[in-house]
Amino acid sequence: MAFYSVKLTSNKDRIHQDGQVSLYLQVIINRKRKLLPLELNWPADYVDNKTGTLLPKSKKDENHSDYQIIINTAISKVNEIFKLYRIGERVLNIELFLKEYTNFESRKDFLPFMEEEISRRYNEKNISHGTFKNHLSVLRKLQDFKPAIMYYEISSELLANFSRFLNVKKKNNPNTVWAAIKALKTYLRIARLKGININQEYLNHKSGMVSNRLIYLEDEELRRLFIYFKVEDISDVERQSLRSFLFQAFTGLRISDVYRANWAWLNNNNELHFLPHKTERFKKSVTVPLSQLAMDLIQTKRGLFFNLPAEPVINRNLKIIADRCNIRKSLSTHVGRHTFGTLFYRHTKDLLTLSKIMGHSKIQDTMIYAHINDLDKRIGVN
Repeated sequence: MAFYSVKLTSNKDRIHQDGQVSLYLQVIINRKRKLLPLELNWPADYVDNKTGTLLPKSKKDENHSDYQIIINTAISKVNEIFKLYRIGERVLNIELFLKEYTNFESRKDFLPFMEEEISRRYNEKNISHGTFKNHLSVLRKLQDFKPAIMYYEISSELLANFSRFLNVKKKNNPNTVWAAIKALKTYLRIARLKGININQEYLNHKSGMVSNRLIYLEDEELRRLFIYFKVEDISDVERQSLRSFLFQAFTGLRISDVYRANWAWLNNNNELHFLPHKTERFKKSVTVPLSQLAMDLIQTKRGLFFNLPAEPVINRNLKIIADRCNIRKSLSTHVGRHTFGTLFYRHTKDLLTLSKIMGHSKIQDTMIYAHINDLDKRIGVN
């Protein structure tokens, strides 16, 4: 019968100059002994190696309570490994134990970690409110896909299965799937940076974004959507989704900036002056003039312009609205921005001004709106 034990100990043969000793867990498996460093120090006179007890230095020693929590957590981790091998009737030796101990975090559920990190990044203002909602939406989809995802389960196959789940069960378009996988990989990278052992094989999963660069609305199609927005009795979430799309189509803003748009950006000339979220690190602001149509879409009198649903919800509703308006195009938030760029260039042929409004750092990025479309062809023929 195998014998396992664990207890607190210290190395009193090497007392530091300040009278403290390093603390260890002493693990014994079948008479073989291994010391696991806890990276903690404590006064030598207050460590009982015989009983494996950490003694308080005074009656109100707060450090003692904190240290005891850390020690108990580490002991519980060791005992959990002992239990797994005992229940499974598996043979455990020191070498196997050290491997299990090193990779212990891989037995934990990734999803609570992701939820905690999403909240932390938002509270520390590392992500915008829109990104916060989008990442929470990805988390909920992951929970629908699999209620618990252990770190050791993470692989390219799991990501491929999640992609299929989004496509088949959630009816997400390829770009929404791509964005979800991108968000998932972000939090897997954060977990790895925090020392959690994850097999990097999952990086082999490739999910390419499908370009919407040439999908845009014609003037007549945009007019249909605007009439639908003004006239039809539609649900609040559909109206909000269409409101954000129309605001993009009239301003050229990215959806990330529509979520952030607020009255502090607006000057006396009815122009938005702000740092785009996507290029904020370059500290290059843009100025976007607002037409009366765009001004009329703003909901509030102060603070944020809009209270919008998450981007996947907007995209889903845009497709429903497009079908009702007999528009045979796959609408998304990308299409709103491309519509502005295409129609602005068609009516003005002013590529330089468009580049400034769109916040492009290179004029080559704006050249996509100089493409020849069917309407321009018909005008040329006529």
